[in-house]
Amino acid sequence: MNSRWSIWCESLMEKCQVRIEPPMNRVNFRNGDRCRCGNAGVLAALLALTALAGCGQSLPPRAVVSGSVTYKGKPVEFGDIVFDPQRKDAGGQFAQGKISGGKYAFDAARGPVVGANRVRIYGYKMTGRKRLDLAGQSLSEAPEMVNELMPYIPEKFNEASELTIEIKPGENSGLDFKL
Repeated sequence: MNSRWSIWCESLMEKCQVRIEPPMNRVNFRNGDRCRCGNAGVLAALLALTALAGCGQSLPPRAVVSGSVTYKGKPVEFGDIVFDPQRKDAGGQFAQGKISGGKYAFDAARGPVVGANRVRIYGYKMTGRKRLDLAGQSLSEAPEMVNELMPYIPEKFNEASELTIEIKPGENSGLDFKL
């Protein structure tokens, strides 16, 4: 754990052009500036660098998106939709949301990244049976019975999806998927 932290800190400091010299109380910036502070100050500097998350590199913009999803002409009642950006600078910022009653919607804070996105769609049907819900439960909590759901949309629309869509800046309404 300690070595992972060290590697992460070193890569962050390299990216942000910062070096901390022994005895861990002197921070040197590559432009020649120096800051002498105690261990708490060094920790605060590292936390500040972490908050910058990329040292000024802005993340690509996200967009407002809404639409509907049907499979074989019928609305997908329960499911998930994932927008996976294809641009290199997206930094893993995929958007995932729920499909309910055949509809989905994302606001600008959680919406897909502007540009080309691969789309994965998962749909679930109730089987009519109940099962124990063990997900996220601690051992001291009694599990409850929930409706069993079964995936029914083929992999070619989710794990092996080749569906792509171009997300434009601003609002993208009426992005309907007819599977």
